[in-house]
Amino acid sequence: GHAKKPKPRWLMPGEVVEVEIEDIGICASPIIDEKDHTASVAAE
Repeated sequence: GHAKKPKPRWLMPGEVVEVEIEDIGICASPIIDEKDHTASVAAE
Protein backbone atom coordinates (compact mmCIF):
# COMPACT_ATOMS: atom_id res chain seq x y z
CA GLY A 1 0.00 0.00 0.00
CA HIS A 2 2.89 2.44 0.58
CA ALA A 3 3.68 2.67 -3.16
CA LYS A 4 0.15 3.65 -4.21
CA LYS A 5 0.25 7.22 -5.45
CA PRO A 6 -0.95 9.81 -4.65
CA LYS A 7 -2.59 8.31 -1.56
CA PRO A 8 -1.20 5.15 0.13
CA ARG A 9 -3.72 2.54 1.29
CA TRP A 10 -3.13 0.34 4.33
CA LEU A 11 -5.14 -2.61 5.60
CA MET A 12 -7.49 -1.69 8.43
CA PRO A 13 -8.80 -3.73 11.38
CA GLY A 14 -11.87 -5.69 10.32
CA GLU A 15 -10.65 -6.36 6.77
CA VAL A 16 -9.77 -9.90 5.69
CA VAL A 17 -7.00 -11.02 3.33
CA GLU A 18 -7.97 -14.19 1.46
CA VAL A 19 -5.86 -16.40 -0.80
CA GLU A 20 -7.60 -19.17 -2.72
CA ILE A 21 -5.81 -22.15 -4.24
CA GLU A 22 -8.01 -24.04 -6.66
CA ASP A 23 -8.91 -27.56 -5.50
CA ILE A 24 -7.28 -26.91 -2.10
CA GLY A 25 -9.22 -24.14 -0.38
CA ILE A 26 -9.06 -20.64 1.02
CA CYS A 27 -6.64 -19.25 3.59
CA ALA A 28 -8.19 -16.21 5.31
CA SER A 29 -6.31 -13.86 7.63
CA PRO A 30 -8.36 -11.24 9.47
CA ILE A 31 -6.67 -7.91 10.18
CA ILE A 32 -6.83 -6.98 13.88
CA ASP A 33 -5.64 -3.94 15.77
CA GLU A 34 -2.23 -4.51 17.34
CA LYS A 35 -3.43 -3.08 20.67
CA ASP A 36 -6.28 -5.61 20.79
CA HIS A 37 -3.88 -8.47 20.04
CA THR A 38 -1.37 -7.34 22.67
CA ALA A 39 -4.12 -7.11 25.30
CA SER A 40 -5.45 -10.59 24.50
CA VAL A 41 -1.96 -12.14 24.65
CA ALA A 42 -1.23 -10.45 27.98
CA ALA A 43 -4.48 -11.84 29.41
CA GLU A 44 -3.46 -15.45 28.67
